Amino acid sequence: MSSRRLAADTINVFRSGQELASSHTAQLRKTIAEQEERIHAQDVLIEEQKQALIEKEAQIDDLAYELDVLCGAICDPQHKGEILAKELQEGHKQYAKIQQLARANESYSRSLEELQDAFQHIIDAVIANVEAALAALAEMPATEETTNMHARAKKEIAAIMRAKKVNQISPANCLRQIADIEYGIISFITARPALTFKKAEHYRAALLVETLYRDPNAKSLNSANAIQIISTAEEKAIARMQARRAMEWAAKLQPDKVLLRKRGQGKGKTWLLCKIGGKEGDKL
Repeated sequence: MSSRRLAADTINVFRSGQELASSHTAQLRKTIAEQEERIHAQDVLIEEQKQALIEKEAQIDDLAYELDVLCGAICDPQHKGEILAKELQEGHKQYAKIQQLARANESYSRSLEELQDAFQHIIDAVIANVEAALAALAEMPATEETTNMHARAKKEIAAIMRAKKVNQISPANCLRQIADIEYGIISFITARPALTFKKAEHYRAALLVETLYRDPNAKSLNSANAIQIISTAEEKAIARMQARRAMEWAAKLQPDKVLLRKRGQGKGKTWLLCKIGGKEGDKL
């Protein structure tokens, strides 16, 4: 891997972190506030509609009773027909209002469901961003700070999602808390230049060379050896690709001590980090 390619990858990683920490987070907070206001307004309006329906149902019961009385009055020859017609007309108007309120309530319920779906979509997107930030954090040297940050973020996200599932917190509150975690991780990474990704590669490379030379009988390290050495030192498992990047950096940074040899092709290719002057190195 060329130094120009590594530098470009590193710049892109930090550019993504800075963009997430600035414009993305500001826009996300604005969206959260707007959605929360809309949901609150919808909740208030639906509650008012429910109360109005209850009142109208009570009025219908009263009208039903009055109609029963009026129907009994029809049998009375002295009852005036215009009174009955007026009461029936009033009852029809009240029924029409109830129907209108019911339709409006149904429309608001649909709108609320759409808002909830939109919130879930945003929450899923923010969680994906948090996972990406955690993956970037895992690429850094496993210091006590980075380990604690990673563990705490995972624990807090799990607790937030459990609370949302049982309706202990609103979708807007859930989104706000997850966004805060994302911002915290990104700020942690960008505020620590001493823990850059390039520094991590250099640290791992130096660790491999030191381990190889510590054992006078060792002539070379393969990919599996590199994975074991780095994972043990950092107290967390690393991927084969990360171990091989460290082997490449070792050969590049200390060419007077080690060289990298690759055998085979495709997925079956073998990587060996060899001592200069060792048996494996002399075969080149």
